[in-house]
Amino acid sequence: MPEAPTLEPPAPAITAPPPLPWHQRPWGILALGVAIIAGSWLCAWIAGLLHWYTWSIGYYDHALSHEANRRVFEESPSATILSSLVMQGSAVMLALVFVQARNPERPTPADLWITPTTLRPALWPIVILGSLGVLYVSGYATQWLSYFGLLPETSPRYDAHYAAVARYEGPWAILAVLVMALTAGIGEEIVCRGYILKGLLRSWRPFPAILASSLLFAAAHFDPLYAISVLPIGMWFGYLAVRTRSITLAITTHILIDLYGIGLYTLPRSLQDHTAFAVFAWAVFVISCLCIIPAVLILERHQRATTVL
Repeated sequence: MPEAPTLEPPAPAITAPPPLPWHQRPWGILALGVAIIAGSWLCAWIAGLLHWYTWSIGYYDHALSHEANRRVFEESPSATILSSLVMQGSAVMLALVFVQARNPERPTPADLWITPTTLRPALWPIVILGSLGVLYVSGYATQWLSYFGLLPETSPRYDAHYAAVARYEGPWAILAVLVMALTAGIGEEIVCRGYILKGLLRSWRPFPAILASSLLFAAAHFDPLYAISVLPIGMWFGYLAVRTRSITLAITTHILIDLYGIGLYTLPRSLQDHTAFAVFAWAVFVISCLCIIPAVLILERHQRATTVL
């Protein structure tokens, strides 16, 4: 008697993964990134108004015009420090709120890419110097574009700001430089690379994700000349984050670069005009530019090694 044919069980149906919620899609992440930047500027503006009101009670000089008093206030170290703390602090808090929406069950620092990097610490100085070289190259490229009339020659807002920082003296100068460097390095990396870039990488390839997050990073500076000059270093920080799968190195590099750059403005003019200072500045420029290619090779080798593992 012939055997009855055996029936194969039906293959399981292939179901498409559920669509991502709007706040995890690229356009939602970019929209929330814009909201973080706008919210941080709004908080800084409100804090500035409150600070101006309290400052006017004790320091307003009626012998000067209102514009002169306002200029004295805006150039004071307390205004610079408060603005940096409020702006970057509010940006980080907003990013934490949106991360809570992305992972409501158990948000962790890893959700913002705040994780240890496996890149050997002995290689960090080369990468950090290469990062400074990228900033130098972008800065000189921006100057050349300005020279040929393709960009504005000056940035009035930032020129006035750093000119005020250069007049700080003593402990106020040290405190202002530390606060500006620490808050910018931590806040901007958490928002632009930890939140925006990491979120975009869920749907996009690295280059468009780095470019989009860097454009928001540049736009957050609200100045055409300054935005264009920081766009390359923003893309470099994104490259660091992608290759190390962490923003730890990017935060460290950002802080050290800001400490170096802003710190130079606070040095006495007599020291800046000294020959030894010029030699030091040129040596740092040449060494940092020479470290760009070795830094890229280190990061690419590290990425291949971690991918194999």
